[in-house]
Amino acid sequence: MMEYQEEIQRRREEIDKIDESVMFLLDKRMDLASQIGDIKRTCNVPVYHNGREKEILDRVERNRYGETIKNIYYVIIGESKKIQARNERIPKG
Repeated sequence: MMEYQEEIQRRREEIDKIDESVMFLLDKRMDLASQIGDIKRTCNVPVYHNGREKEILDRVERNRYGETIKNIYYVIIGESKKIQARNERIPKG
């Protein structure tokens, strides 16, 4: 009985490590989106770029859990667009 709990715990610890990496990378991604927003504003280019969004989502669909990951990427892309549109840089800290 204790065996399965240890197996679950080991996997949860792996998930925790992965979550740390995902959070770090998402933070970095949002910072880059903010920088892109700055460039777009300077060059008077619209935030939304349909071709880029499709390119990302097409790439996501090739994953084993493509549909699930695609749903997550809709949120990531949406939040990235909001950050670009806001012209708001959040200080690291």
